[in-house]
Amino acid sequence: MSTRVSGKARTPAKTRVSAKTSGLAKTRVTATEAARKFSEILNRVAYKGESFVVERSGRPVCEIRPAEEEGISTQELVEILRSGPHPDKAYFDILEEITRNQPTVAPLPWEH
Repeated sequence: MSTRVSGKARTPAKTRVSAKTSGLAKTRVTATEAARKFSEILNRVAYKGESFVVERSGRPVCEIRPAEEEGISTQELVEILRSGPHPDKAYFDILEEITRNQPTVAPLPWEH
């Protein structure tokens, strides 16, 4: 039976559930077991919100957990922009003047 070394203590490398922290438990699995049961692990992550720590040679390598929503969707951005104040004609006139009066950029020395 393979073992996991954690400091000086030796514990079995079989699947085990770590102590709960803030209500979330992380199941520890070996890399071999994760490869063999990848579909099952993904289903447990997707449908049950479980998290897994994958270990190789007894050391944590990665974590498989539910993805966090990052930012907003394109549709949400469009809605936010549409709901905000709309610029008036004077704004566009100023913007056009600034664009027209921009200094010319010198050519880059490596572009000949």
